[in-house]
Amino acid sequence: MGQWPTHKTVLRRGFVLVRITSPQRSVTIGAWIEGRRTPIQFSFIFATVKATNNFS
Repeated sequence: MGQWPTHKTVLRRGFVLVRITSPQRSVTIGAWIEGRRTPIQFSFIFATVKATNNFS
């Protein structure tokens, strides 16, 4: 219960990025996105988003 992370889609350099405002998570995902853009990392990002959604 309580406040759950909010999801924002940001369009940057032709890529749609999903940022989660939550402790450490947003920083981690941001780092992954800022670093290398690979299908594996994108899968990891969206998997994290799904996992966060399932918590509610």
